[in-house]
Amino acid sequence: MEVESSPFSGGSISLHVNWNAPGDKFTGISVTQWPVFKIAYSERQSFDAIQEDVGRLESLISLCTDTPIVDVSLKLQRADARVRMLDGSESSHLQLIEHLSSRINYKPTEKRKQRRHHRMLLDYQELGGISSVATWMDKSALFTRPLHSLMSTQRARQMFMENKFMNVTYAAEALHRALIGGGQGMDTAEFEELIAAYTKVTPEVHRDWLLEKMKYINGASLPKRLNQLAQRAGAATRDLIGDRKRWAQTVATVRNELTHLKEGASSANGGDLYRMAESVYAVARICMLLEAGVPAEVLDRKANEWHMLWYKHDLAATIAKVRSGFSKNGE
Repeated sequence: MEVESSPFSGGSISLHVNWNAPGDKFTGISVTQWPVFKIAYSERQSFDAIQEDVGRLESLISLCTDTPIVDVSLKLQRADARVRMLDGSESSHLQLIEHLSSRINYKPTEKRKQRRHHRMLLDYQELGGISSVATWMDKSALFTRPLHSLMSTQRARQMFMENKFMNVTYAAEALHRALIGGGQGMDTAEFEELIAAYTKVTPEVHRDWLLEKMKYINGASLPKRLNQLAQRAGAATRDLIGDRKRWAQTVATVRNELTHLKEGASSANGGDLYRMAESVYAVARICMLLEAGVPAEVLDRKANEWHMLWYKHDLAATIAKVRSGFSKNGE
């Protein structure tokens, strides 16, 4: 396979295929091959920056394959570190420096199961090849924290369902801020007039408190943010979530109940939280992949596949059940 390469802001990224032929001519020979991504930086980078880029690459593969990805091997090179010969002289070859550390949710190669194509959202060609990977390396830097929060739900061996739900809703809210902005409820001039009117009738001792409370109140609400993300995801998640406004309002209300610790206010159990969290993950994932340059029509074709819809009917039942709980609680 020919090496594929594409530039990004920090340098270039390329895909290689390594192989070996274990065994011998008496017992048999088998050929094993595996992909290797190589990042070549135009300027020297700190190890933290390199780890961040490697993490972005792992996250992209996880988003596409629907399974947590951890690199098998991370090897580094630098121009002033060269292989030393037995006589102590330096050769012209760069020295490979292997990074060894304990990885989260790491599985040895022999215990990993092959991921079949029908279980993936996108394969390498559908993603758009190395050019989309390069685009991702730059674009994902715009939403690093939302990406980390989203992927924490995939990489953790175990997680309480409340934590998973809160992590993905935070990721979605932060992603909206990064991609779309803070949002606005009222016209800016009209809102400033309203603040001025409230300030005028508020005792001076309480004005600073009022202004601090009013500072962020004109931003978009969580239901609006989720609704706009679902609109951005388009047909890829439309069949899964159904009425996007109803879905967004339901998820947001449950998030607020958990945030404010309203005991007994919601009828959502662990299974309900799981399905809602998965649906938010699905919407956020599509929005992120669109940023990497994956054509909307490619993602739209995935809308009716099993791995997108396997919990569709349960999700619809969850939303109906949880909303009936809102009615009982007077919401």
